[in-house]
Amino acid sequence: DYKVTGWFGFFLPNISGSVVMGKDTEQKSQRFRSKLVVEPSGSAEKTNVIAGADGTTYYVVDETAKTVYADIDPAVVGKNRWGIEFAMVKEFAAADPFAEILKEGEIKIEGTTKVDDMECVNIRLKSANQPEALWTFSVADHLPRQITFAQKNEKGEEATAVMTLHKLVVNPTFAKDPFQLVVPEGYKRTDDFAP
Repeated sequence: DYKVTGWFGFFLPNISGSVVMGKDTEQKSQRFRSKLVVEPSGSAEKTNVIAGADGTTYYVVDETAKTVYADIDPAVVGKNRWGIEFAMVKEFAAADPFAEILKEGEIKIEGTTKVDDMECVNIRLKSANQPEALWTFSVADHLPRQITFAQKNEKGEEATAVMTLHKLVVNPTFAKDPFQLVVPEGYKRTDDFAP
């Protein structure tokens, strides 16, 4: 779940759904598959988004138009690109996550909390090239369960974006490649960019 408050809602959506992520390729191309519900903040309009990348091709499935938009350019996914990007924890796919912060950033422990009945510790991470964030790690397996970004605008108004990871599974086993593009029967495939 990715929930926003305050003025973040003017340009970031609320998101819920499932994401499967693989390691980035050697060329730093993404591998993922997501099935999301994207809802603009303050709106009752919800959009189902099925999107992915196999390390070469990015794609989005438009259930209304019965069309699969696929191309090597990640912009092929169209207007839902922000929602797709914000639904992923990129550190899971990175070869060396937190390297910059560990080398020259700031790390501060800020107490404990519970996420989905799991005991967790809050750690504030800050670096020169990444926004400051409060990461909440499970005490049991040391994996993140929540990531909170907070920022004030020029008027001093605070906005937040909180990603909560429910049912996190590490190294799951799949019967078939979860990232492979499969065009559903009755759908057409195009390399045009999605609206």
